[in-house]
Amino acid sequence: MCIEKKHNISDSQKFPVFTYLASSIGESLDVNRFEIEDNDLEKAKTLYNQFKGSKGSFMVDDPRCKIIDYDNFKSNKYWTVEQFWSDEELTNLGIKEEKDVITISEYGDCLRKLVEEIRILEEDARKIEDDIENTDFVEKSITEIMKIDMGDPNYTQPYINENRGTYPVYSAKTVDDGIFGYMSHYDWDTECLTWSVDGSYPGMVFHRSGKFSMTTHCGMLRIKDDYEDLLDYGYLYNVLNNVFPNFAKGNGNKRLKKAHIENDVEPIKIPIDKEGNFDLEKQKEFALKYEIIRRIKDTIAVKLESISKLNVVIQ
Repeated sequence: MCIEKKHNISDSQKFPVFTYLASSIGESLDVNRFEIEDNDLEKAKTLYNQFKGSKGSFMVDDPRCKIIDYDNFKSNKYWTVEQFWSDEELTNLGIKEEKDVITISEYGDCLRKLVEEIRILEEDARKIEDDIENTDFVEKSITEIMKIDMGDPNYTQPYINENRGTYPVYSAKTVDDGIFGYMSHYDWDTECLTWSVDGSYPGMVFHRSGKFSMTTHCGMLRIKDDYEDLLDYGYLYNVLNNVFPNFAKGNGNKRLKKAHIENDVEPIKIPIDKEGNFDLEKQKEFALKYEIIRRIKDTIAVKLESISKLNVVIQ
């Protein structure tokens, strides 16, 4: 927004208002603000400079740009320029999602189909529940079976910018696979689990492998040598992803620190065979079942979201 001070308070603006809808600004729209190629502001700047030279006769064919009569702003309480674009225009620009229009009869068919799909998914979930009830488990604390390491506090955004490379640096981010940036060197080359210490979803767990580093907002869990051939990372990943978020501490900005895992997190259940030994095959089997449950949840969520976006008309 450009505002120019009036020389005389009684003056009234005679020229229209330049508006532009920018979806990208040359940097990622997150806390990291990484540079990206897409930048609508460059085009907006060019057009605005042309507008300043001929405010009364400026013409434009860019669908993101509109020249709005000043009277529209005088009579409007809100200056949200998006209101000057139609829903169709916003949809064509990718700013607004297009909604399907269906009849009330078609809407009923969608709901009945969803109910049937949920019934089938419920049967799959019940089979998993029966399998769990017929399995023996032993409880183990995290510190008994896993080693805990924390990230390096030196890995800040300026440091990463000065040491750019190809090796990922993980942080508390839960989007973009938790990647904070890429460096020219790495600290770890291993299979492990990492968790978000803080951020939007403290305690969220990721299954990692390969070469990487971590910021101080990220921690790592590795199976101890004595249990390396007895425990499955896939199983532990699924179990801990359900457990860890429940033990994040704090008011407002919650955290799951190393001390919380060592002292507060309850022991987890691990399948055992009839001899009382860790059942590795059963762990892998349950890891797959966890994936099935996750797909069930995702499927239902997608279906519900799809239905919520429908426009129903009564005919």
